[in-house]
Amino acid sequence: MTLAKDLPMVIEKSQDEIEQIIALVQSSNLSEETKLFVIGCINLASWIPRALVEHKITVSNLKRLIFGNGNKATKQQDNSLKKEQNNTAPEEPTPSTSNNESHEPKAPKGHGRLPHTAYNNAVEHHITLEQLSAGQLCPFDCGGRLASST
Repeated sequence: MTLAKDLPMVIEKSQDEIEQIIALVQSSNLSEETKLFVIGCINLASWIPRALVEHKITVSNLKRLIFGNGNKATKQQDNSLKKEQNNTAPEEPTPSTSNNESHEPKAPKGHGRLPHTAYNNAVEHHITLEQLSAGQLCPFDCGGRLASST
């Protein structure tokens, strides 16, 4: 954590004062590259607090702007690399399928919803009712119509 004495001092400046400072930097004998850097820093330092106060940007969007978007695949790979570095063994590791599978990205979970074809031992029953056919009204009076089973 940063100590309070290490934090930068906040100095309030009006827009006119900021424009005067930028004009002084532009008229100085600094190199063009340094001028662009200083002017960019001044603009950024005055824009961030103003954007937060005026609710033009949220803290989470500011974090994303500064650090970029996180990538789940990258995070998973970083975690697996850290685990491998922590678990270094003096003996030579033997290649196995479990190590190869851990580096492959996992498929997204379906939240427990599997299609009927995913069950290997499931028995599918087809019941034909002679008094019902496709296109008739639902026998439960729900307002729907029966569909073809094929």
